[in-house]
Amino acid sequence: NECYIPRMPKRQWPEFIPYVFTHEQIEKIFKESDKLIIPNTNMNCVLFAIPALLRLLYSTGLRISEALSIKNEDVDFGRQRIILKKTKNQMQRLVPLHPSLLDVLRQFKEFRDKMPIKEVSAPKGFFFVSTIGKPLNHTSVYNWFKKILKECSIPHLGNKHGPRIQDVRYPNKNIIQTFLGKA
Repeated sequence: NECYIPRMPKRQWPEFIPYVFTHEQIEKIFKESDKLIIPNTNMNCVLFAIPALLRLLYSTGLRISEALSIKNEDVDFGRQRIILKKTKNQMQRLVPLHPSLLDVLRQFKEFRDKMPIKEVSAPKGFFFVSTIGKPLNHTSVYNWFKKILKECSIPHLGNKHGPRIQDVRYPNKNIIQTFLGKA
């Protein structure tokens, strides 16, 4: 019997290999993200969302763009899931949430909802927002991530050679439960 083998696409894919963090590095990243302090001079700071965002990326494998596009109505605490509507392949999908990650997200939401931000908990509002209610953007998150890497003594090679915020989604599965509950 013959087997059909499809031709390879003409496009050349970059030979980028994601950075896979060690157990110790992930532990340091979570601990350092928990220690960050919002500077008094920056009223539009994304910092308070970083610990929950990092844990979400790590435990679910979401892309940073997917996580930043989550709206309040997409997070279903009762059914323990997130509905992703804006994905790389434009296909809506459900992301199950472990109970310890649910606790982290509830804690973040509870803190966020106490901030004097107009309509912060509106269903169509973004889940991850800055201290003035603006949706987080990739650049701001990445800048804080680079600061965390520096504090953890994890070299950042720059020029898209990582480690990137995107690489947090490639976890060592053995340690997920150890760090999810610490927000």
